Amino acid sequence: MNIGEVGGSEEKAMDSLGFGNALDPFVGLDTGEPTDNVRLQEELDEARRERSQFKTQLQRAQADFINYRRRIEEDEQRNQRSANARLIFGLLPVLDDIQRAVAGIPTGTSTEIRSWVEGMELVVRKFLVALSDAGAELTTPPRGSFDPLEHELVGYEENEDYPDGEVLHLVRQGYTMNGKVIRPAQVVVNRLPRTADDEC
Repeated sequence: MNIGEVGGSEEKAMDSLGFGNALDPFVGLDTGEPTDNVRLQEELDEARRERSQFKTQLQRAQADFINYRRRIEEDEQRNQRSANARLIFGLLPVLDDIQRAVAGIPTGTSTEIRSWVEGMELVVRKFLVALSDAGAELTTPPRGSFDPLEHELVGYEENEDYPDGEVLHLVRQGYTMNGKVIRPAQVVVNRLPRTADDEC
């Protein structure tokens, strides 16, 4: 019997048992199809790319949410300040009337009336404290030149002791809130007589 015949008969026997070319471990490796390890590595790389994309999207969503929440909080604060300013602006004329009434009481009145006036002065002080607690502040007493951002002109007077355009009197107190004027101070301003040279 020939050696080649023995080898051939063993291959036939292996084929008949369904093992194919089991004696040759390199048969079938170069089929052009990726092996399991290569395919798994590709799937792992794809999963890592997707994870990176999802992480980036999540970070953007978190940043957007933080910005949205900050904008909502800022809007709420702005709305609250605006509502406070409107309320205070509506109450200021009431305070003005009380102050005028107290100031208009003649001196030398009876003890009863004087007690009433002191009570009203206490109400005014408490009112001013409440305004301050709400963020409203009296503007500084007007001094110097008329400032249209802080003052409302209600009249002129002539006084040669002061320069032209100087605030002479405060008619009604002004208020600010959060650094903004909510009511300008009403003032009387000095106006010197005009000469022929001024008109030229």
